[in-house]
Amino acid sequence: MTFHTRSMTELGRLFIELTDQLSKAGVSAALETIRTPFDADAALLSIEYRDRTKPAQSELVLSAETELTPEAFKGIPAVTRLRGYETMMVTFQDPQGANRYILRLCRHETTPPFDQDEVALAELLLSQFGRSFEANVRHASLNVERALYSDLLDRLQIGVIVLDRTGQLLTVSEQARAMLACRDGLQLVNGRLCTLNAAEDKRFQAIIRDALTDRDAHAAGRGLSLTKPSSMRKMGVIVRGIPGAATEGQPAVSIYVRDAESSPDVEAELMRQIFDLTPAEAAVARRLTDGLSLEDTAAALDISRNTARAHLRSIFSKSGIKRQTELVRLVLNSAVVL
Repeated sequence: MTFHTRSMTELGRLFIELTDQLSKAGVSAALETIRTPFDADAALLSIEYRDRTKPAQSELVLSAETELTPEAFKGIPAVTRLRGYETMMVTFQDPQGANRYILRLCRHETTPPFDQDEVALAELLLSQFGRSFEANVRHASLNVERALYSDLLDRLQIGVIVLDRTGQLLTVSEQARAMLACRDGLQLVNGRLCTLNAAEDKRFQAIIRDALTDRDAHAAGRGLSLTKPSSMRKMGVIVRGIPGAATEGQPAVSIYVRDAESSPDVEAELMRQIFDLTPAEAAVARRLTDGLSLEDTAAALDISRNTARAHLRSIFSKSGIKRQTELVRLVLNSAVVL
């Protein structure tokens, strides 16, 4: 198969298909995309990871018409030729990449041998595979990291909203989405973020405009309190510009929202493990952290006030504190809320 200049369109199509198959269907489907244009009986790919503690990964695809079986490749080093088959081997390692890629294509000896154009094509396809593979790994890692951070902020009851340079919403965390749905301080109007109070909204929009023009990485951001129709307590908001030259559709401003009446969802079992409490003590500590009085805690747990007080004394003794306010601060500053 020869790829001259007139075949660049076909080469571009192969690149797109290869990248698409790797992203959506995995290594085996991408390897089949590499095998097909060579009419190869088999394509064997080995991925040697820079981290030597991670074993090499091998993938094999066979033509539907070939007499070869997977057993023919077991225990054969990458440089060994199969009897009765022409073998081409190419390698790729991006200087900035993490892995080394080895591709072997096998074709029956009754067919024409691989020519230089095919070798060049195999090298191009393998380099495209390698770069796409590592980009997918980085993308997957970023997605996991993003999900972890998002989950942590949701657990801390912090809503996060990201705007582009035109003020349009780009991303809204689950916690922020719940806050917007309540329309209790913040709301969406025609796709734009605004407050319910007209005077506060004027200041809010001015702060957003300032953040768009000042995206210093060291800027502290601007804060304000928003009136909540449902409560005397207010909603706290911090607006920060995102560093970098933001274009339309790219993140430009981050907005962090916290309701003063919300509290982290503390799990009693984690509290028990971290502070070495009994289940009963952890249940008392959890409700006190939620803002309940000792009397309300006793009622919620259906225990006497004296029993609740005894649990509280034991909690104080184990944690080295003397006041209920210290307990709340201790818990909210600990890993329990994470």
